[in-house]
Amino acid sequence: MFLLILFVCGAFRSIPLAGAESYADLMYRAEKLTEQRYEKSSRAYRICIAELDAIMTSKESLDVKNAKLKKYIRALEEAPPIHITAKKSAPPAVPAAKKPPRNVSETKNNTPAKEAKISARKAAPKLSPGAIREQLHKKADHGDVQAQFALALYYEKQFKVPERIRYLQRAAAGGHPEANFQLALLYQEGNGVPRTYDLAFRHFRKAVQLRCKQAEPYLAWYYLKGKGTLKDETKAFALYEKIYNEGNLKAGIPLGLLHVEGKSIPRDYQKAVRYLETGLRAENQVLPGEFPAYSTLGKIFYEGKHGVTRDLVRARTMLERSSGERNGESYFLLGTMYMRGEGSLARNEKIAFDCFRKADSLGSIPACIRLGKMYYSGIGTERDPVLAERFLKMAAGYGDLESMKLLAEMLYAKKGSENDDRTALHYFRILAGKGDPAALCRCGEMILNGRGVKKDPALAATYFKRAAEKGHPDGLYFCGMDSWKNGNKKDAFTCLKTAADHGHREATYFAADLLLSGKDSSVPRDLAQGMRYLRLLADAGDRKAQEKFASLCHTGSGRDLKQDLLLAEKYYKLAAAQNSIVSCRSLARIFYGKGDFKQAFFWADKALSLGRDPESSAIIGTMYYKGEGRGKDLGKALQYLLEDAQGGNKDSIDKVGRIYYQTGNLQEAEKYLLKTSSADNADILFMLGRISYLGVRSSGPDYPRAMDLLLAAQEKGSVDAMLLPGRMYHRGEGVHQDFAQARSYFRRAADRGAAEGMYLMGSMYYNGEGISPDYLEAMNWFKKAAEKDHVVAMQYIAIMYKEGIGVARNNQEAARWRKRIRTGRK
Repeated sequence: MFLLILFVCGAFRSIPLAGAESYADLMYRAEKLTEQRYEKSSRAYRICIAELDAIMTSKESLDVKNAKLKKYIRALEEAPPIHITAKKSAPPAVPAAKKPPRNVSETKNNTPAKEAKISARKAAPKLSPGAIREQLHKKADHGDVQAQFALALYYEKQFKVPERIRYLQRAAAGGHPEANFQLALLYQEGNGVPRTYDLAFRHFRKAVQLRCKQAEPYLAWYYLKGKGTLKDETKAFALYEKIYNEGNLKAGIPLGLLHVEGKSIPRDYQKAVRYLETGLRAENQVLPGEFPAYSTLGKIFYEGKHGVTRDLVRARTMLERSSGERNGESYFLLGTMYMRGEGSLARNEKIAFDCFRKADSLGSIPACIRLGKMYYSGIGTERDPVLAERFLKMAAGYGDLESMKLLAEMLYAKKGSENDDRTALHYFRILAGKGDPAALCRCGEMILNGRGVKKDPALAATYFKRAAEKGHPDGLYFCGMDSWKNGNKKDAFTCLKTAADHGHREATYFAADLLLSGKDSSVPRDLAQGMRYLRLLADAGDRKAQEKFASLCHTGSGRDLKQDLLLAEKYYKLAAAQNSIVSCRSLARIFYGKGDFKQAFFWADKALSLGRDPESSAIIGTMYYKGEGRGKDLGKALQYLLEDAQGGNKDSIDKVGRIYYQTGNLQEAEKYLLKTSSADNADILFMLGRISYLGVRSSGPDYPRAMDLLLAAQEKGSVDAMLLPGRMYHRGEGVHQDFAQARSYFRRAADRGAAEGMYLMGSMYYNGEGISPDYLEAMNWFKKAAEKDHVVAMQYIAIMYKEGIGVARNNQEAARWRKRIRTGRK
């Protein structure tokens, strides 16, 4: 019976080898092949087992043993299968001449392959596969687990999943180790059965109990991670240690990690390093599960604690190799090394930024804090207030004081919503409580102006006084502003001007504004002095001053202040370099007007990278729509134009409607095309007519409206609007079917050079629609359409030459047209 099962296994599937070819795996496989090939009571089986015992007890190296085992396995696999005939159908025995028995030495020298050939020659005649399956089914029905497993292998080969699973379950229930292992894999992967880790665990455990070595690493992984069972690191450690000692050195990785954690066993970093490095060197061996080996080694070498010498070069190497482990702390440490230039690395803030961004995506809190500061300061990346605010809010939530200060300043500078002001004041008060003079001034100013809190001049004065006591210029500026509001303007301006001369920006702004505007009689208007103050701020890097100075130079102010476009462009660029959306947009508008599309795109794109800006978005969208300075791309054009269109810009509305139409979103196309300012345009009328014809609304096609719009488009010269009414008459859609009318429309379109009109004319003559079939006329129209590369017309021509329809049969001409079709499709 056992040999009969082996025949089916050999016929339908070879014995699988799970995992790497370690010594333990090879020995296990050799034993299984021997058991499956020979009866345990046979002489050949005893000889083979003796050979395996000799290999196992020898003092040879592991590589030599593995080579012998591979040779042994190959001999068994290459030997022909042994066939046995059922006892009932066996022919009568024929007496054979007695032969002298083989001597012992001859038997011992036989290899498993030779022994298999001898047994095969003695075997009875072959049975058909159908008969063998029938016998296997009978034996399986009587509880034979080997037959059940053999049928499972057969049905796997036949891709019959339910039958395979049924027999695997029966064999597994009967105690077949391989069946339990394969069934566990199916439950783990959800292959033909629901994914159930607890059932997978049970079958892996049973397979191990039945001495299935392939299941041991899986069971260890389940214990380690608590999959399908309670987490038990002690059992996991014992199994991994057994696997490691049996030759699978990859098990050193989980053993090393367990030594690092120090829960089920004492923490030992030196042992952990040895185990981990050994496991990583075993590249040709595999182990189920994912282990952060490189990440762990990188952290150990970076920290250099617990008896392990700090080695930044080795730490860098390990951290660089840990990319596949997706460990946030590893990316953060690598980014830190690039920021500091450690581990023989050249300092590179851009690479550091990329590392921090990957670390943040994997949940690293220190990386989130670092990213907020880098976006704010433009370190390793361009400054981005939007992203800076997002990351700084998270970092402030983690208690980072520097992030709080940056975030508070950002929210303060925005002068946005009440919620932003409350948040800024909250952080300023925390910092003020720690003695920060700048935060004291900000608290005083916000409380004085009622930003984020109810106005309280007395409390504000207290904050400013405390700041002034610390020597902060803002405190002095407050005194000047307070005098100005109390009516003592002459003394106040003197105070403010002094503050401005000492570099106080707000005081300088105030003085410049008074001098430029002349809005207060106590301060005479002085454009030259005011521009000087403003330019001082601009040259000192003040973005607001740069924007205002550039704007004044751009627009001019009559005779007193002449327009200076070169100076305006210079200061716009300085402000844009500090992430000014207004300046980027202004530069994009200037360069677009000049026809310098490369520069226009650059500045508009930079404006959008800094925040929401519909006008800059519309500039880029228009460039993608028209193909100005870059390839035409309707998808990108829509992405950039949509926001501007939703804001009511008629030109963007027109473009968005056309893009939606061209990309097939007819419902959205109709919504925008109806709003466009060029609704009487021939193309717009045709598009609206076709949309009504297709019926994108819930009420379905509106043929009368479609016909009206298409006729209106025809009057304005739309060739496409001639074809669609023809199709409506041809099909009787919304009108009575009228081939003559259809032909009339098609003819008008064809006369205007439309290839589709020419093809449709040929089709009507070919099919005899409304007229008698006229193949010569059909060929004439098809050839006209083919001259304009109409592929379907070419197909008709090829068929007509092939079949001799309207022309003499000509296979060469038909082949030429078929070749042209293929060329046209390319």
